[in-house]
Amino acid sequence: MTSLSAIIFVLLQIGLVPTNATYDVSFQTSSRSVSEDVGIISIPVDISGGVMDTTISVSATGVGTAQEGLDYVILTTSVTGDSDSGATVSVRIVSDDITEEAEDFVISIDGCADNTRRDPCVAGSIDTVTITIESNAGAGAGQDPHFV
Repeated sequence: MTSLSAIIFVLLQIGLVPTNATYDVSFQTSSRSVSEDVGIISIPVDISGGVMDTTISVSATGVGTAQEGLDYVILTTSVTGDSDSGATVSVRIVSDDITEEAEDFVISIDGCADNTRRDPCVAGSIDTVTITIESNAGAGAGQDPHFV
């Protein structure tokens, strides 16, 4: 191996030179149903391509019947992971005493960045996940117990 080849090899190994490989990040599933009293849920994100350090941004899309801040709170809008362990988005489901129909909301992958090799990152085949919150307040769904 020539000196230049050896230097390039080392730079590739420590991530200072882009390899021009692409990789993607994707939720493991496109939908999930949870009970309103579940507390905090973890939503796994897969990262492909042997990437060692990736930052992923997520947000609520505004689609759905659940209201951010009242029915749920996204606790991690930016997560870091790698191809071996992936990453996890945490969401707190807010429980209330109101008997209501199931509500849902959608979280999307907004972007991602390879912090080591600077390779291009794209959203994978499952770039949104719909979370359905099932009421835990009992019979009479859709009725406010204060007015029954």
